[in-house]
Amino acid sequence: MRRGRTCALDYTTNGSDSTGAATYDQLTYAQERRRGNLLGQGLLYTLYGTAGTVATVIATRSRP
Repeated sequence: MRRGRTCALDYTTNGSDSTGAATYDQLTYAQERRRGNLLGQGLLYTLYGTAGTVATVIATRSRP
């Protein structure tokens, strides 16, 4: 998509009527927001996985 253009967001099932449109700036803003949300989720899952690994290692280590 190019700056200054609009695009259809979705189409109805009863024909090919557009149900909404967005500008270039609106779409880039939405992409930035989505990217930020995905980054936050990725960091959360990484921390959760690391904590689980640490807990497993501690729980299963051999004790003298």
